[in-house]
Amino acid sequence: MTTAPIILSADDRYAQHLAVTIISILTNCQHPTTLRFFILDGGIADDNKEKIQHMVANYQSEVTFITSIKQTYTEFPVNSERMSIAAYFRISIPELFDDNIKQALYLDCDLVVEDDILNLLHRKVAKDKAIGAVEDISRTIAYQRLQIPHHHYFNSGVLLLNLSYWRNHIISAKIREFKLQNAHRMTTNDQCAFNGILWSDWERLPLRWNQQSGIYRKRLRRQGATGYSPQEHWDAIKNPAIIHYVGHRKPWNPGCLHPLQHRYWKYLAMTPWAADSSPKRFSFHNIKSFFRKPHRHITAYFYRKISAIPDVK
Repeated sequence: MTTAPIILSADDRYAQHLAVTIISILTNCQHPTTLRFFILDGGIADDNKEKIQHMVANYQSEVTFITSIKQTYTEFPVNSERMSIAAYFRISIPELFDDNIKQALYLDCDLVVEDDILNLLHRKVAKDKAIGAVEDISRTIAYQRLQIPHHHYFNSGVLLLNLSYWRNHIISAKIREFKLQNAHRMTTNDQCAFNGILWSDWERLPLRWNQQSGIYRKRLRRQGATGYSPQEHWDAIKNPAIIHYVGHRKPWNPGCLHPLQHRYWKYLAMTPWAADSSPKRFSFHNIKSFFRKPHRHITAYFYRKISAIPDVK
């Protein structure tokens, strides 16, 4: 079976996090030699590219950097300090590959993969659907501003793309046009644009394949709060296939209380950026945070312990 390409997008600021995502995929895959990575390059420095290339070569896998896409999105607005125009590059994925490539997997670079990625890559999206995705379970008004029905707004950080559908329906061009014409209605750079066109054309993936930070909010586990059952929420909490550090709950941010942030540091230690792999657990910021909001630290510790994901000593 031909393995679908894995596509990620980053600029130089996210080169380290890109490496973490890739190494988490490689180390948890039974057949890493079958994997092909394509990086939509938003300005990654040559020395950082070389680091990633050597890291991937150690697993006899392949990585290709695509630099030709940047000019397409120079006029697109960016409304977040932590984002860049590289966030838009995923829109062009179907235009970058030959027609014989029917499916591809896109992943954000603020996540780690804990399951064999082949289990997701070998899943086929229905012919009448554009993507396989997971509902965005965060507390957001985005779907309301776009006038999308509740539970139909998906997270764009993990996308299993049906490239044939995209080509036949000219989806990339439609998303770009929607973004430029409706920027005032959007709360995210690219995710709202994806949803504005595809809200009724996506296939629901299991929640564990995009375990988002909001999953730890108790109210979101109530029946009907999302399109997933309480049991599916607990399955994603206890046994996530992908841990997605959405929003500000990123391990490299000071005071991060994500219960599974230690997994990021574990994988970072396996990359060429290993020298930066020791989090400052006893920084002044973290100590101050503990005394101001001890309940959040206790909650994070609880969820970390009930997860089937191993602790890091």
